[in-house]
Amino acid sequence: MRTKEAMSLDKRTSQSVGRPVRLIILVIVGLLLAALVGYLIGYRNGAESVGAGNTFYATLEQRQTDQLSVTGLEVNDINYRGEFTFRVTSDTEISWRSQILSLDDLSLGDRLAITFVGPVLESYPAQLSRVTHIKKLND
Repeated sequence: MRTKEAMSLDKRTSQSVGRPVRLIILVIVGLLLAALVGYLIGYRNGAESVGAGNTFYATLEQRQTDQLSVTGLEVNDINYRGEFTFRVTSDTEISWRSQILSLDDLSLGDRLAITFVGPVLESYPAQLSRVTHIKKLND
């Protein structure tokens, strides 16, 4: 039969072993939660971070209410030399020399810098899914 001292020693040993194991498990769970939260925040904000998007230069060819048709300039990469259409939304910023413009301030023949995010629909003319900024280049 076991003595009281042996039983007391077993109880203390099991408690002292149990505490570090619980602490390690809590630390691992905490790290996993922190990694998951960091991943979700980065995934949500990463695509639209400052400076994100593609920019090309174009001439305004046609304007119908909120839809613009442009032709890419020769200075662009070959993928941005064709014809493009896109919608101007309330999220699209239009500017010239750091001044905010409205869509009515753009005229046919204006040279523009078009910044967009998202896919380009490969139709004719190509369709830009989301234009974030239009910058008027000429006077």
